Amino acid sequence: METAKTSTSSYYRPELDVVRFVAFLLVFLHHTLPSGKDIRVLHLFKGFAPAYDAFSTACGYGLSLFFTLSAFLICELLLRERSSTGSIDVKQFYIRRILRIWPLYYLAITLGLIVALLIGSPRKEFIGIGWFAVFMGAWYAVVYSPSILPINPLWSISVEEQFYLLAPWAVKYFNRKSLYGFCAVIILAANACIYFLCRSLAADRCFWYNSFVQFECFAGRRFEYIDCRDYGRQNPDGKSRPHRIPAAAQPASQSSLETHAPHQAAQYKPG
Repeated sequence: METAKTSTSSYYRPELDVVRFVAFLLVFLHHTLPSGKDIRVLHLFKGFAPAYDAFSTACGYGLSLFFTLSAFLICELLLRERSSTGSIDVKQFYIRRILRIWPLYYLAITLGLIVALLIGSPRKEFIGIGWFAVFMGAWYAVVYSPSILPINPLWSISVEEQFYLLAPWAVKYFNRKSLYGFCAVIILAANACIYFLCRSLAADRCFWYNSFVQFECFAGRRFEYIDCRDYGRQNPDGKSRPHRIPAAAQPASQSSLETHAPHQAAQYKPG
C-alpha cells in the first residue's frame, strides 16, 4: 500500500524514518563509544580491540548516510515539481530551504559567538565563525583545522547548503541524460580529488571535511535515483522497462576514504 504523500511541496515515506534512525544511531555510537586505544577497551576486548576500533570509526560514516538520504529527498521533490509544473521554481526552493534551516543555524552561530567571547577564544576561532556564517565551515576545517567551539558540527550543514546551490538548477535545465552526465562528472571529480589528496599525503581532515569528496554521496544517490525512478514506467506495449542500477551510481570513493584515511572519523568527529 502506498503511504507516501504525492504533493510537490512535501514528501514523506515512513520507511525512510528507519534509515534516519540507523544514520543517527551510527553517528551517536561514533561519538559515544570510547576509542579503540582506550585502556578499558584494550583490557576488555584484548585481541579484538582492532576490530572494535574499526567498527567505532566506521560508525562515523552514518553522516554520509544522512547526506545520501538528503540527496534522495531533495531529488524526489525537485523531479516531482518538474513533472507536475514543467519547470522548477528556484526562488521558492531557496525560500523553503532558508525558512527551514537558517533560523536555527544562525541561532547556533550566535550561541557559538557568545561562548567564544565568554571563554576568550583565540582570534582564529572568531575568523572561523565568519566562515561558518557564510556556510564555509567545512572548508575552514580543511584550510585551518576543525573549530574547538560547539559550532563545529555545523560543518555538515555548510556542505548541504553548497549542494543546494547546484541541485535546483541542475534539475531545472538538464534532461535525464544530462543529469546522468552531471552526476558522473561529480563522482569522477570526487575520486580525482581523493587520489590527489592521497598522493600529497594530506591530513585526514582534508578528506572528511572536503565538500568535493562529500558531494559524491549526493551525486551517487541522485544518479541511482534517476535510474530507479524509471522502474515501473511502462512501454507502449504495457510491459515494464528492464531495470538496471549502474555500478557507477555507488560511491566508489567510500572504500578509498576508509583505505587512505582510516582514522579520520575517529580524530575528527562528523557533525
